[in-house]
Amino acid sequence: NNWHQEDGSGGEELVPGYNEFVAKLHDASAQPLLGMIQSFVSAFLLKSPKISDHSMVHNFLGAMENPLRSHALWRSVGDEDFALVLDALEAYILGNERVYDSIFNSMGDDWLSLDRTLNKRLWCLQFVQPGHLDIKRAHYSHPAMTMARKNMKRMTQVRAPQEKMECVFRAARVIFRMLNESAAACRTEAASADDFLPIFIYTVLKAHTWRLHSTLEYISLFRNPKTFGGERQYYLVQLQTALAFIAHMDGKSLTMDEAEFDLRLKEREEQWDAKHGNDGGGADGSMSEGLGFSSDADAKPNDSGSDLTSQL
Repeated sequence: NNWHQEDGSGGEELVPGYNEFVAKLHDASAQPLLGMIQSFVSAFLLKSPKISDHSMVHNFLGAMENPLRSHALWRSVGDEDFALVLDALEAYILGNERVYDSIFNSMGDDWLSLDRTLNKRLWCLQFVQPGHLDIKRAHYSHPAMTMARKNMKRMTQVRAPQEKMECVFRAARVIFRMLNESAAACRTEAASADDFLPIFIYTVLKAHTWRLHSTLEYISLFRNPKTFGGERQYYLVQLQTALAFIAHMDGKSLTMDEAEFDLRLKEREEQWDAKHGNDGGGADGSMSEGLGFSSDADAKPNDSGSDLTSQL
């Protein structure tokens, strides 16, 4: 069983059926539909889309349901598969680089401050090791740990909300697969949330994904509300839980001497402040420059996510 040898950061579709949707959309018979979508994107860009403009996207998706359903290319598609068509359309619009950048740039200083505070916190806590979270030694260097981190890092390389949700889901899924594989080998009960959460917290900490607070807000507002629920939403909640734990992490919450924790945290904070002063570092990853990131867990991600903009 070599599932854990998969890269986890490749160019595979994060939105099921997206490439097929784009191919059909560029069919000669679908030109009127393509024109409607491109007109919406152009008009959306003219108003410099903001984080508060999510209802415009939802309304447009609703307005496109009948034109898409009635077209010969999608007329025979069942309800479940047609939901994937609307997902692909959502990704087609929000995968546009200019749309995405405009939305994130509109989020203002409050969200940027939250992101910067989290970035500093994540960097300063890089001394935390698996044993401090009572993670079993057999999992320390398991390939799934690297794969889960890569999936979390990939969130910064993709734009559509579903893509970002899928990155979280795949990171969580690979952790559970590792745990269940270990449980089966030891003939113990299947993994539970209590087994999962410490490893997920460690994954989030070491992945050091940028702008997580803003990203969670973006997903909650721009992802089609009809699609929320199930495992993917559950793992978003787990991500929020992990961030809350990291924000309040101290020696008492870890298997670590409290004095040692306080000392090491202070040392890291002093290094950070010497580099960045009071500006909190960048929310774009610039905080890592010159501060000794060297491991895979800490390096700037360079894997390429899907580029939806080129399809527009």
